Amino acid sequence: MIKIDHIDKNPFSRPGEKLIAVKKIVIHYTACPGATAKNIRDYFQNLGKQNPNDNIEDRSASAHYAIDDNETIEIIPPDEVAYHVGALKKNYTELARSLGNRSPNNYSLGIELCHNDITGKFSQYVIGGCLQLTKILLNVYNLEKSDVCMHYDLTGKLCPKYFVENPDQWESFINLL
Repeated sequence: MIKIDHIDKNPFSRPGEKLIAVKKIVIHYTACPGATAKNIRDYFQNLGKQNPNDNIEDRSASAHYAIDDNETIEIIPPDEVAYHVGALKKNYTELARSLGNRSPNNYSLGIELCHNDITGKFSQYVIGGCLQLTKILLNVYNLEKSDVCMHYDLTGKLCPKYFVENPDQWESFINLL
């Protein structure tokens, strides 16, 4: 079951803009060992408290979903943009550029996976939750398993770390879809 717990609209994590299309489902890892889906949701919510008039470098980040051992949370409605594929335009891969003339965030849904240690390896519960959610999204958006990718595939970022470093595990995950 997916728990709906949307964050407030704000310029740093939920701009409220509509997606142009859903062409990809992008898998991420939190890079924060031990964080829960609720922790990730709250982090994105708290980014909205930044003051855009401060003379500091603001941080923008978010994802549509977060999954831990106990729950899956929908953080941003799936028809809205989330800031999960950030990169300088020059760092986007050919795959990212093929999605459209705007950021991949306008053409994809982001799923953050929680993990318990620095290896980034996911528990069977997180993998199971991700498979379940991804299958639903593939069906809803009439996508193929080839439309599921890693953050790494769009920007070259080491995300999700465990799958990037263990491509056989990524292949096994995809084959389960």
